[in-house]
Amino acid sequence: MKPAIPMSEQKTAPDSPELLSNWQQLLKQINEHAAPVPNAEDLKKSELFINRELSWLDFNDRVLNEAADATVPPLERLRFVAIVSSNLDEFFMIRVAEIARTVAADPGQRYPDGLKASEVYGQIRERVLAQKTRQAQVFSEIIETLRQNGIEIHAHFNGDTELDAGIKERLPLVKIFLRQAKDAFPALPAGRIHVFVRFAKEYAILSIEDKAGRLIELPGSRRFALAERWLCAKAAELFPGREVIEAFPFKIIREANMRVRPEDEETLEEQIIQGLEGRSRGKPVRLEVDAPQYSEGAFFLATTLRLDSAAMYRFDLPLDLMTLMRIYDSDERDLRYPAIEPKLPSPLENPQRMFALLRRHDILLHHPYDSFDAIVNLMDQAARDPQVKRIYHTIYRAGQQSPLMESLKEACRQGKKVTVYVEIKARFDELNNMRWMSELKKAGASVVPALGHFKVHSKVTQIIREENGGEVSYLHLGTGNYHPKTARQYTDLGLLTSDATLGSDISAFFETIS
Repeated sequence: MKPAIPMSEQKTAPDSPELLSNWQQLLKQINEHAAPVPNAEDLKKSELFINRELSWLDFNDRVLNEAADATVPPLERLRFVAIVSSNLDEFFMIRVAEIARTVAADPGQRYPDGLKASEVYGQIRERVLAQKTRQAQVFSEIIETLRQNGIEIHAHFNGDTELDAGIKERLPLVKIFLRQAKDAFPALPAGRIHVFVRFAKEYAILSIEDKAGRLIELPGSRRFALAERWLCAKAAELFPGREVIEAFPFKIIREANMRVRPEDEETLEEQIIQGLEGRSRGKPVRLEVDAPQYSEGAFFLATTLRLDSAAMYRFDLPLDLMTLMRIYDSDERDLRYPAIEPKLPSPLENPQRMFALLRRHDILLHHPYDSFDAIVNLMDQAARDPQVKRIYHTIYRAGQQSPLMESLKEACRQGKKVTVYVEIKARFDELNNMRWMSELKKAGASVVPALGHFKVHSKVTQIIREENGGEVSYLHLGTGNYHPKTARQYTDLGLLTSDATLGSDISAFFETIS
């Protein structure tokens, strides 16, 4: 890759007379067409704003467009259609849950775009119904395309004894609750797939304990079966002597937003642990039913969960499509995009020359095409280099295993001063980040206390190295997490630099959050 020009060497305008004339002409054209600067009151006009929640649904529609595109390889289409479901689940856990609270407290509250909270809630339902209806159609097309390519996902069962036998042998653990309508409803964890079976005077709930196990891989060719759909088809056999009126899979989405109170006597860590313990028992915000039509059983579930009809969603579409990512991870490489093989830029192949290289010019990395090993190697080199005296680092998501965390601990063992900000409020990574915080403290790092209501999303590393009687600041500034696995999946940029001005800014940044 071509090295970036150090910021200290960048010019504000060209030097040559000819280029300078062109530059002035360009500036003149820009100024002539520049919009007037609005005053503060104009910036409050609702027509200038797009509703955040509806805009997010537009984004998820764009993901669904990728799944619907027949020119996209079949397994990539499966991955996109699964991501749509996963995205939507988190959208309800966090954003819709918050809007539902607002509607309950003050339905007339307006957002910057002028919509009332109740209007946003209603429009979300309309948009989600349309999105999921289209997703069901796209999923059916993908299933057929996969079948034509030798991968079969069984979701309908019509008495194939050989297929039934294969499923029975591999059926995941299922917990059964048998209840009458007057009995207390069982405590069902969020995110799992359950099957509701209705009889004349009672009902049963079959809870699939192993979330991943609901996708049963059958022997022989690439064949899979959905356990919950099979359990519905076999409900009469599972409950002999009872008349089965209906059976369908369902899933409960619960609120997962964690509210921290920095002013409380309890530490932030204690509040987060309490919040995590209560997340699986959070308030239900959505009931999703996999069935061809609404039914008495579905309305019974919604009523029992204290959900109104606006929070119940019914589609003829399997639940939790992310489980199907196991199929994507198979060896069918011809049905996926060619694998990206990240390359380490040749100037960075020798980690011991990294600091000397960055003294000469900046380097801009483009992941996943440029290997994240460049950052891993830099941190490892910094941990072991006797001239490095201090390391500052921020963590948002790092993964269960992290070579960067190991480098920071090694730096502590080498006697360097290590200062780290670990964002323990990173959603769904809270527990893992508290573990890293504890390990880094134990290693001797100075861990900056969390900033109350604020989250630190910055991806910043500063390495202070002694050179020629002074100190030089080396930086990595990135758009993506310090997470080697996701660095192979997401498109991000990372700047490596020794620019003194940026170094001063980052020093001020760490002083501020500390």
